[in-house]
Amino acid sequence: MGLDAIASMKSPLLIALVLSASNAFADSSTNAPPPITNLVEVLPYVERFGKALKLDIPQPLTTNDITKSKYSKLTRTFGLTIGKTFTFEFNANDRLVDSFTDKTHSMIILWREQDIKPLLKPSLIAETNAVQFAWKYLKRLGYEEKDLPLLPPKIKPWYWEPEGQNIKEQLPFFTIEWAWVKSPDITYMTIEVDGIRERINYFFTLYPRKERGPPPPYE
Repeated sequence: MGLDAIASMKSPLLIALVLSASNAFADSSTNAPPPITNLVEVLPYVERFGKALKLDIPQPLTTNDITKSKYSKLTRTFGLTIGKTFTFEFNANDRLVDSFTDKTHSMIILWREQDIKPLLKPSLIAETNAVQFAWKYLKRLGYEEKDLPLLPPKIKPWYWEPEGQNIKEQLPFFTIEWAWVKSPDITYMTIEVDGIRERINYFFTLYPRKERGPPPPYE
């Protein structure tokens, strides 16, 4: 089986260095709060991220809900897993989530025939509306297109292409990528739209949004 439109790979070392430099710059401000290094302190921010994307995670989120966690001193980030079957994975950069994966539904994770074939359904979201749908949720996270150094988005549909068979069927999922204006070969932001559940399955941003006042209102 082959799956087209693979989301672009990121260099862990490059991301680590970029985020580490970003955090160091933020700390130089006299008004910057100290970085969060405690799991209990970071959970409200992960919980708020979950509310924004309408994720099925416990509310309120407690340490009892975390099945795995790891803190990196280099990047000052937490890696969190929520769910006994490793359902949700988050990477929290201080007070903000810079990546998220729904491991039950994301095309980045699914590959087995028994996982893919039941997903061959009509999409409730047209490919032409996928970007608009993505921005609906990005705005709930506090991102505004006019404030970000983004090139026009590229939409990558997903396909079911079983090995050795002359079959290519489009799946109801879209990965949308925005390249960085300053360096077009680097992906600044990625999001995966689920056209069956009308939800977001994956999110990544090179620079997470910095806090500006209270969080955005949720529906």
